[in-house]
Amino acid sequence: MTATLKNLFIFLGLIATVALGYYVYVGNPQLEDTSNMSESAVIDAKAARFLARLNDIKQIQLRSDILSDMRFGSLTSFVGGVEVEPIGRENPFLRD
Repeated sequence: MTATLKNLFIFLGLIATVALGYYVYVGNPQLEDTSNMSESAVIDAKAARFLARLNDIKQIQLRSDILSDMRFGSLTSFVGGVEVEPIGRENPFLRD
């Protein structure tokens, strides 16, 4: 790898790191500054965020039609049985 190409990759990595840092610390709307909020306002904000996530979860619909599909029923398990291993000494720390 040439020095120019190596420097280019390092520069692009730095730009990506700065962009990620900007997104996490400045651009992320879910991070809130709660230092100047009252305790009840913080609790209300957390409750509102929880209820929004709960609403998102409730809207998920699980469909079971894949289980009745012929292709799913034709799957075969290739798991073998568990082999019996010999049991070791009663006290493994006892010297012979």
